[in-house]
Amino acid sequence: MLIPAGHGERLVAFTRPRWFDSRFALLSILVFAILIHLPIYGDGLNPDTTSYMDLTHSLLSSGTIERQTLDYPRHPPLMSAIFAPFALLLGFNEVSVHTLELSVFAADLCILYLVSLRRLGPWFALVPPGLLTLDPVLYLNMSEGRSLSVLVMFALVTLWGIWKGLENSRWLWVAGAGASLAFLTADTVGYLFLAAGLVGLAWRFYYVKWQIFTDRGYVLASAIFLGTVCSWTAYNVVAIGSPYTDPRVVGYLNRLLFGAPSFVAVILGSGFAVYFGLYVSQTALPFLLFRDGRRTAAALPLRIFRDATVGALMLFILLTILISALMSAAFLLYDPLRSLATADTYLRYADVVAPMTYLAVGFYARSLRIRTPRRRWIAPLAIALLVLAPQFVGKVSQGQANSEVFSDISQILRTRGFALVHSDVAPFLQYNIPTVTFTEVDVGTSQQYVNLTANQVPASTRRFLTCCTERDQNRFWHSLKLLGGVTTCWL
Repeated sequence: MLIPAGHGERLVAFTRPRWFDSRFALLSILVFAILIHLPIYGDGLNPDTTSYMDLTHSLLSSGTIERQTLDYPRHPPLMSAIFAPFALLLGFNEVSVHTLELSVFAADLCILYLVSLRRLGPWFALVPPGLLTLDPVLYLNMSEGRSLSVLVMFALVTLWGIWKGLENSRWLWVAGAGASLAFLTADTVGYLFLAAGLVGLAWRFYYVKWQIFTDRGYVLASAIFLGTVCSWTAYNVVAIGSPYTDPRVVGYLNRLLFGAPSFVAVILGSGFAVYFGLYVSQTALPFLLFRDGRRTAAALPLRIFRDATVGALMLFILLTILISALMSAAFLLYDPLRSLATADTYLRYADVVAPMTYLAVGFYARSLRIRTPRRRWIAPLAIALLVLAPQFVGKVSQGQANSEVFSDISQILRTRGFALVHSDVAPFLQYNIPTVTFTEVDVGTSQQYVNLTANQVPASTRRFLTCCTERDQNRFWHSLKLLGGVTTCWL
């Protein structure tokens, strides 16, 4: 690098200090990312999180991944298996969950950097992990202990396997393994997961035609994925009599696709698709302020079919958005506890591919560096960071507000002197309020309001609400409604 050297503007060589290289910059991003995510400790956990915690407890104590009742939505076993060593080391509490989240998040940043490194170079490869550091939806899901960070990791592994497989098909088994692990982490999309696989088959067939069926790498990858799906499906049939992990979710999807008026499905599905598309592409939109960005966006559809690497990236993003939109529409219509006011919670489905849009931003920024002035790519990147930053701060506040709900409930119970609570959501409350003992009352989750009778609890217990002041009752029910539903508790 040459810089002016005083009078006469003579140029002299400028060398960076040895310690200032891309590895130091990556380490700085990792440290910064961990520091700004530390506030997740102490935040409340989501019911999905406490479900896999409970399954982990069952796995370690009795060797089974099945709960005694099916009152809670079922989940695949991988998240419980991943959580097991953290639970053994730190206990079944929010600290172990959030330590797991931070560990996987750090792995996400490193994998995203490695995936970017070859195509973007050491410096522009820092752009995608830098943007992922401020991803607001990922932060909130880490705060709640959900599996999003794990799914992001498997999605990146799958994408890397696909890209390597385009150069040498023997690497496609990595993509098959990544997709299989993602399926075993969260397969709530049911048969849509297989539909996505068929679309991937059609995409590959477009480039290589009938050779796809004689490609050993592709056949191996397909065998790994189909073998995983078939094995887990067979287990579900034996365990619960249904091929689906959570028949309730597939029931919602069937009603949307085959029972609801077509215009309802189209309006809701397309609305969510646009919403998710705008969210995952928000860091790319600032580049449209410049003419070159608009021209590139206009030429993108044609490039998808000409360039298999770009095609794989865009197809991955579009498929995830469409599947996420369909599942969100189904939940919104048929889950009694969901409403349009909770639409932002569905962003977690589409946020799986947010790192891939950050990768696309890095691709384009690097191409601009070669042919345009520096401000043409620095300014949009700065705007992208400014777009993410306030959203990130808002999610930090939201995560802390979630924990305050449990603090209110704990304070009410402690003030009244109650140490034992009978509830229909006992595991959810137990892991969030460990100072009180919760025992489970077996009732269904298909009803928004549950009425319990005295026969369902020990005769010696006393009803909680009749022992509380009116002010405590109001605070108690308000706190539970903030959690997304209403539960009946007995003391």
